[in-house]
Amino acid sequence: MQLGKGARPGGATISAGSLPQLDKALGDHPIMAVWTEYLALAVAIAIPVGGGFLGSLFNGSPDDWYKHLDKPSWTPPGWVFPVMWTTLYLLMGIASWLVYKKGGFQAQSLPLGVYALQLLLNFSWTPLFFGLHRMDIAFAEIIALWLSIAATIYLFHSVDPTAGYLLTPYIAWVTVAAALNWTIWSMNPGMNGVATSDPAFRGFVSSS
Repeated sequence: MQLGKGARPGGATISAGSLPQLDKALGDHPIMAVWTEYLALAVAIAIPVGGGFLGSLFNGSPDDWYKHLDKPSWTPPGWVFPVMWTTLYLLMGIASWLVYKKGGFQAQSLPLGVYALQLLLNFSWTPLFFGLHRMDIAFAEIIALWLSIAATIYLFHSVDPTAGYLLTPYIAWVTVAAALNWTIWSMNPGMNGVATSDPAFRGFVSSS
């Protein structure tokens, strides 16, 4: 059937010019609007959650290296980290969705662009610290992450205050993570960049 020429059952025809009006009608329908909004929220949450999961796949195998490092007494227990990061990724997604609702990417290109930058920095830290064992580079990177989060909070708050507030637990947790990164690096300078197959690592383990 050709548009404007073929007939639908009952004799009705569809003209090419009617398609934009049809799309607009569907888009303006309350049910379609709700589903579009929920889809945008799902995507906004899936991006940080999925990115964090993918980043964890490139962490080498942190147990053998990390578990033998000297750590401060205030190091959170292992189970806290996945719980905290999952919660923070959910809050990030909701915050970005609230900003996106205020005009989309075209209207909010700056805050959403800075948000995307901090996500990339966030996803990069785990491979640097656990995968490459580069505590020094990871610390420099997490400082850049902290600054980008602060900028994101400022920009998000200017668009939607709730979006900015939702990111405050995130910057608080990254502050703790940065302090932990620095302290562990200071306590284990000889293990910076050392692979688990390196004789230096085996000597460190046997002496610890």
